[in-house]
Amino acid sequence: MKKFIRCFGLILVMFFAVTNVYATEVSMAGEDISDDGEYSSSRFLAGNVVTSDAIVDGISMLAGNEVLGNGKTTYGMYAGNIVVLNVSVEKDLFVGGNSIKIRDDAVIGRDLYIAGNTIKISADVTRDLRVGGSRIDIRGIKINGDAYLYGKTILMDKDTVISGKLTYTKDSKIEGLESAKVGSVKVVKDDSIDIKFNPFVSVGEFISGFIGAFVVMLVLFYFIVNSKEKLDNVELDFKTILLDICSGLFVLIVVPVLAFIGLFTGFLIPLSVIALCLYGICIYLSSLIVYYIVGNKISNNLLGIDSKYLSLAIGILLVKLIKLIPYVGGIVTTIVILYGMGLICKYVRKRNK
Repeated sequence: MKKFIRCFGLILVMFFAVTNVYATEVSMAGEDISDDGEYSSSRFLAGNVVTSDAIVDGISMLAGNEVLGNGKTTYGMYAGNIVVLNVSVEKDLFVGGNSIKIRDDAVIGRDLYIAGNTIKISADVTRDLRVGGSRIDIRGIKINGDAYLYGKTILMDKDTVISGKLTYTKDSKIEGLESAKVGSVKVVKDDSIDIKFNPFVSVGEFISGFIGAFVVMLVLFYFIVNSKEKLDNVELDFKTILLDICSGLFVLIVVPVLAFIGLFTGFLIPLSVIALCLYGICIYLSSLIVYYIVGNKISNNLLGIDSKYLSLAIGILLVKLIKLIPYVGGIVTTIVILYGMGLICKYVRKRNK
């Protein structure tokens, strides 16, 4: 239940960001990108080396091989092989990558979420810190809330202050805990946390997955009439979403059971094989559909732009970044698949009627 609450809270943060910020600027992409303007908008920058000294009244989203973030922003979302941040973030900061450094002049107004390999945090955190990585260095900083640290090696010292509760796994090698100032300590066992990280494989998989999802959705829009219009008009009230998730859960369980039963009957084998193939395709498409819906709502409500390309790019990037967060990533993946399967089931029923 606590994991679900954290996931739900993270999603709420994203939607609050969407509803409270208006944008006029959209994105910038290229080999090497540099930006130092002032914007009453959200910004998305992508390239090989991305540097931003911009002042952004909205969400700063930077992605690249090397990401250097400075300036000021309301929310920060950064992903790359090497990420170095000296940015002032009014609210929450989300970071994913291989080598991550948060410099001492950085300002984190609320919570800090990081998933990576080697992580060095030199700035104080106003509220909670959640980190998953191989080597986590929090020497000399103050965390005014709770700290959730999931890593092989955790470095602390006498100048490390955690006002709330420190949570880490029993397999972690933690140094300096005895001299640090910690409110309380909780050691947990969780074998599901995989903190091994190959930057070349991970970045490559991220890029190939991004491109693959982008192309598949464009093909889907081309061959299925009115598919974009239907997804643009999806209702996002709580009751409808919950019903769609329940429908998706039912389909996810029942279809393979019936298909495998059919495999043991001679005349239903062809139908069972087709059903299992379609089942796998629908699981894949379910995620893509939700990517587009999330991106479309942000693109239209936040940026005021109706573009399927921009919606796809924002949705895929946003959800994949959230999936990098330990614990939350698995929960988000499950919810995304269930909700997407429910939507597919709904549209099939409507078409039959």
